[in-house]
Amino acid sequence: MSAHPFDHPHSRLVVPLHHFTQRDLAIAGGKGANLGELHKAGFDVPPGFVITTAAYDLLLESNDLLPRFEEMLDSLDLENPQSVQNVS
Repeated sequence: MSAHPFDHPHSRLVVPLHHFTQRDLAIAGGKGANLGELHKAGFDVPPGFVITTAAYDLLLESNDLLPRFEEMLDSLDLENPQSVQNVS
């Protein structure tokens, strides 16, 4: 019997922590990957989940946010603290 397609972390937007290892930094981020490693090593890690980078990418794409972020970054003046605060 084959695995359910949503059992693979690359096909999901929200994935349980125990699916991740250090190989998944690009998908789960550092905290998610490290907590997954701790779980696999037998540490008592509370149940949790990761909102994957695929979910973040989908959010940006679905809401056409990349052009807005690019515009904001183009206006950023690192020498001006008020500019940094405004863009932040």
